[in-house]
Amino acid sequence: MDSLMGIYLVGIGVIIALILFISFTLMGDITLGLLLWLISSMFFGKEFFFLSIPGLPDIFIERLIFVPLLAVFIYQIWTGRERLLPNTLLDYLMLLILIILVVSMSRTGFFALTREELQPFSVFLSGFFFPFYFYYFGKTMIQSERRIRILLWSFFFLLIYLVILSYFEHFKLYSLIFPRYIADPLVGIHFGRARGPFLTAPVNGWIIGSLFLMTLFLRSKIEDAGLRLWMNVVLILTIPAIFYTYTRAVWLSFILAPLVVIGLSKRVTFQARFLVFPLSLLLLYVSLNWQNIVSPQRETGGVCGRAACAGNPELPGASPW
Repeated sequence: MDSLMGIYLVGIGVIIALILFISFTLMGDITLGLLLWLISSMFFGKEFFFLSIPGLPDIFIERLIFVPLLAVFIYQIWTGRERLLPNTLLDYLMLLILIILVVSMSRTGFFALTREELQPFSVFLSGFFFPFYFYYFGKTMIQSERRIRILLWSFFFLLIYLVILSYFEHFKLYSLIFPRYIADPLVGIHFGRARGPFLTAPVNGWIIGSLFLMTLFLRSKIEDAGLRLWMNVVLILTIPAIFYTYTRAVWLSFILAPLVVIGLSKRVTFQARFLVFPLSLLLLYVSLNWQNIVSPQRETGGVCGRAACAGNPELPGASPW
């Protein structure tokens, strides 16, 4: 019965893949397909839907979308609708890593020996192949201004969702959280901190911080005063959301990110317009919360735990890292 059920489910998956392939092909522009895949990989992973069939890689929603998306990508390149950009050193290094991992798995095994172990092939797909493909896909497809705007606006709405979710997690409004597995203390780590759909606070903070900078860039391209005001509100609300991750590395990277932008930007005028607003927010936040920042307690926002308590190992904050 299990084998028969597995065959039925694989058949359903093939049908869904064909439908998506036809849909993406008819659309011509598969930017929305890319966004659909990104959303499914972030919010509808194995915690939301998981299917394990002996002899096959684990099946998630994102992988059901990935197969037709890859096929459409190859089809559009083959028919000349899209063109490949010249490969760079980074592209070849990514390919080299994939080859090394495949050769390694061919010698040690593509699948784990016990159910408690992580499946090597699944780790290869989710940790290396999919991210590399996403980069290469984006590099090839996201070139026109229209596609870049679609991507940036999508990331802006994603930031709104993650910020709201951080407040729900911090104030324990678990009934309002979606997907529901985020509110499950037995799933993932860092329960009680803003961990988002990634189920880990550092990753959630890193994503929110990156989206913050993307939204700043998008805001610099918006001329409508009302829309810029609403974006300012979202940006301001992002700062407490990052704080609620209670991850010092995230806080530090969020403060240092504008300095990296200064170092990499070649346009002084762009630097000034891009950085005055976030730097003003950071200075205001630091001035209002200085006592909490120098506290050794993580929950209050302290970042001096190790430095302040290194001389007294008996203090609770002696090893907060």
